Amino acid sequence: MKSAKIYTNDLNRLIAATKSFVGNSDHRPCNQYIKLEFHAADSQVVAMAVDGYRMSVEHSIISDCDEDFVAFIKSNTKLPSKQYATISLTEDGKEAVIRCCGFSFGYTQPQDSGFEWEKAIPTSEVKYRIGFNGNYLLAALQAAKVSAGESFRQPVILEFRSNVEPILLRTNKEDIKMVMPVRLKEEAQSGDLIMTIGAGDIYKLGEHLVQALERRN
Repeated sequence: MKSAKIYTNDLNRLIAATKSFVGNSDHRPCNQYIKLEFHAADSQVVAMAVDGYRMSVEHSIISDCDEDFVAFIKSNTKLPSKQYATISLTEDGKEAVIRCCGFSFGYTQPQDSGFEWEKAIPTSEVKYRIGFNGNYLLAALQAAKVSAGESFRQPVILEFRSNVEPILLRTNKEDIKMVMPVRLKEEAQSGDLIMTIGAGDIYKLGEHLVQALERRN
């Protein structure tokens, strides 16, 4: 029997981070579940939920997993904290069973294998990366919802100009929410040693780097 052990706090976190992304369409029954992908070699489980418009992927460590397998569970699953649970598939693969603290419950598995989330991740070149304080960004989105009204049906427009300028959030032409970016750890900072190798007027690159750092500081 394919099975794995997981700390219940970790499983509850996986569910909390993905349950809002579970779909409700009858066309893809598998999207009505949280998909758990167990990887024995990495002692890791990947939780994924998708509804056709959004996707959430979350990772956690596991133990006692001897082979890879996939299990689907419902988003209303809630386990007691600070315990260990075992998730397994029946021999015929038709049911996933969670056992914890002397009780067990099962979920009938959908017939298809579910969405392959890795193929949905864009593979084109990343132009630039921007860091934001998550609480500030969330507050800006919540304020945008108030501005747009409770229905929140019109799109929120995010305006990016560079990776060092503030982001603007709009729900109309007049109202603006602005959040400043934060410095990412991997960015160059004052005092860092930057080495370049090339031919021609390579010294000009150094000048541009210094000017860029001065603008940021």
